[in-house]
Amino acid sequence: MNVIIREFIYGCFKVCCKSQYKSSTTYSQDVISHLLETNRLEQAIEKLRDNPGQLNAVISRLPEDEVPFSVRIGIGAIIEELAQTDTLEASVPLLLELTGSDNRQVRSDAAHYLGFTQGTAAAIEALKKLGSDNDKEMSELALESLEALAVSYTHLISHE
Repeated sequence: MNVIIREFIYGCFKVCCKSQYKSSTTYSQDVISHLLETNRLEQAIEKLRDNPGQLNAVISRLPEDEVPFSVRIGIGAIIEELAQTDTLEASVPLLLELTGSDNRQVRSDAAHYLGFTQGTAAAIEALKKLGSDNDKEMSELALESLEALAVSYTHLISHE
């Protein structure tokens, strides 16, 4: 029994002191990733709404080689939930950077996610560039994101 108590206390100590050993950004990134890995999407979204600056830390996981599939899917779900918000707009520069990645999956994800933004000129230009990519799937994805931006823009105008 003493071993179990000791392990529990040690585990609590590690969690409490984790912020001393890691930057708060990395710690928050780990917390949100853990929530996504354990299928607690709503809690992850709530954490990001409370601290929108952490979205970039989460998106920055996309280029990592060993991102669990549940985290990658969760990042997409978060972005869809935050579509057209200032929180997502703050991540546009990072998404633009990721469209230039050597990793096709990262470029695809970034192109797809740009379709959920408010469509800055830079985002539209990046999607146009990807739309003329030699990779047919990549160009189709970029064009779909451009269409999504056009639909959002048309919807906004019609409600003014």
